Amino acid sequence: MILMFRLIVVLETKIHIYDISTMKILHTIDTVPNPKGICALAVSEENCYLAYPNSIEKGSIVIFDALTLQMFNVINAHKTPVSRLTINEAGTLMATCSAKGTVIRVYSLPDASRCYQFRRGSYFANLYCLAFSFDSSLLCVSSDTGTVHIFKIDQSSSVSTTAQRSSMSSYISDMWEGIPARSFALLKLPNPIENVCAINKTNTMVMIATADGYFYHYHMDPKLGGELKQSSETRYLKSKEDNAPHLVQGANPL
Repeated sequence: MILMFRLIVVLETKIHIYDISTMKILHTIDTVPNPKGICALAVSEENCYLAYPNSIEKGSIVIFDALTLQMFNVINAHKTPVSRLTINEAGTLMATCSAKGTVIRVYSLPDASRCYQFRRGSYFANLYCLAFSFDSSLLCVSSDTGTVHIFKIDQSSSVSTTAQRSSMSSYISDMWEGIPARSFALLKLPNPIENVCAINKTNTMVMIATADGYFYHYHMDPKLGGELKQSSETRYLKSKEDNAPHLVQGANPL
């Protein structure tokens, strides 16, 4: 991950922070085992926040300032290990998901308060990508189910205030998992293969690049949402099968 001032290199048990102007290591962070390199970096020059897992058993996340080189917060985001992280461009919001892949939570930065909560589905799923829109009004989520969900980030989907939450009984707090908002828009990919997703600057197009070389565009009405229709499909990579010679039926191989 690269910022104007910093280069972040994530290894299985360490994170190296480089000064990009001199390419010297400024700081090294010892981390819990992180073989998937789960990490997120804000590209903002003012809020240069780095987030990474703090536990292999629970969904604890460290928030680290990559400019001052100081850890300033730890968020207990989920009961199970974190599977995906992303931070918006301004460095003011962080989205997280656990290994269950059912609930996505959004926290404000730097205070680390939970402000939004969304439900992707009722069944477990492996999330491939979390991505904020440029204006942080939408959150795009893709998974191994082949469905891409788009959630709307506004006051109507905000969770209870701190005062309201503090007055809830522990039972209601545990049951709170069933309340998250559903997606504003969604689409179904032709093939549920690993992918990355993004939303264009005008919030009118969802773009997905898949591991098998396809690039999809889906048109989206930013006011209506709903089920999105594919507007274009381009293939940039060919598979081994495409490059292999094909035997014409009836012909004799040499």
